[in-house]
Amino acid sequence: MVCAVILLLNFGYQTMEMPFCILKGSSVHDVGDSALNVTLYQRIEICKLRQGEHLILGFSIGGGIDQDPGQNPFSEDKSDKGIYVTRVTPGGPAEVAGLMMGDKVMQVNGWDMTMVTHDQARKRLTKKNEDIVRLLVTRKSLEQAVRHSMM
Repeated sequence: MVCAVILLLNFGYQTMEMPFCILKGSSVHDVGDSALNVTLYQRIEICKLRQGEHLILGFSIGGGIDQDPGQNPFSEDKSDKGIYVTRVTPGGPAEVAGLMMGDKVMQVNGWDMTMVTHDQARKRLTKKNEDIVRLLVTRKSLEQAVRHSMM
């Protein structure tokens, strides 16, 4: 199940809302597009699949502050040490929920994932006592679509 998300544009004191995505903007002092700092987030809720004693998410991750960012195929400038989705199992819980290869994981169940090791991220995702994982991800294709729609 994919959670509904909201588009938020913050222009000083005024906020506009639209369905389907979150757009986090900094305060804007100029009307030009270059003044808007755009980061698009999507909330994804994955119900783990139970196979015996194992709970299956249906995706793999790469990255982390302890990994070589130059090996990250999703980092544009090869310096990003974030956690990225590197594989999604066809028909698995993650694909059903809408997770895509290349998504950058920003939060897992409310925990910040921007400055964690690969092992810390893996442990947070695979907790045995959690049947549902709520992710906050950012996706380049969503950011590009919103940028084009604002032009």
